[in-house]
Amino acid sequence: MTVFRSLLILAACSLTTAYADAWKEAGINGWLWYKVQPKRKGPPKLEKPVTGPQAPKELTYRERLKKEQEEFEEIQAKAVVEPTLENVQAMQRAQNNLVDQAAVFQKLWMLASLLNAQNYHEAAQPYPIHRKLYQEKEEKKLTQQIRQLARNFGIFFIFKKECPFCHEFAPIVREFIDTYGFEYKAISPDGSPLPQFTDAVADNGTMAVINPEGIYPALFLVNPQTREVVPLSRGLVNSDELRSNMKLIIESLGRLRDGE
Repeated sequence: MTVFRSLLILAACSLTTAYADAWKEAGINGWLWYKVQPKRKGPPKLEKPVTGPQAPKELTYRERLKKEQEEFEEIQAKAVVEPTLENVQAMQRAQNNLVDQAAVFQKLWMLASLLNAQNYHEAAQPYPIHRKLYQEKEEKKLTQQIRQLARNFGIFFIFKKECPFCHEFAPIVREFIDTYGFEYKAISPDGSPLPQFTDAVADNGTMAVINPEGIYPALFLVNPQTREVVPLSRGLVNSDELRSNMKLIIESLGRLRDGE
């Protein structure tokens, strides 16, 4: 029994040695006992998630308003270019929608003004009676401000006797001066007077300083204490424009004094 086992072990060793020598003689034809070398596996591919159609980007309110305007203009243009009954009716419907939308906005605007006192602006009220009274109040206020300014400022009236615009402007200037109590100096190049300004004086070099452009007629506010000169008008204007110019000047002088 022992001899038989020894023979089996010897036979197994012989076979193993024979197979090893055969593999060495054949060379390395593959990885281990495989003929084809296996491929290295890379990282697994990630599958793209299946998604449905993307939702459209929500428009801003400004974009929505612009879109509505463009749609109305397109409907309007179509009705004008192709004036069929259907197209004109479509335009009427679109216009009525705009009017209704504006009416709702106006009502809500008024309601907001009622609910919040901070939204109240005296000058912006739409009611005719209010606007009339407000305008009268502002006119009275401006008249007082101009008369107050006349205490510190006088007026230089620059003109030429042969200038037709100067002749038309002279009565307006005379009325303005008398209404608000301005002291004045009427100046012409050679001292020639106008009917409304018989006390005119000849230019002593002032024109070249304050009116180098040679524009006639011209009005200037002059402060004799500070020697400040402010243009009031150049060329022919009416009394309402003079008042409007005075309002701008008074507001500007007020801001300058306040350091704005």
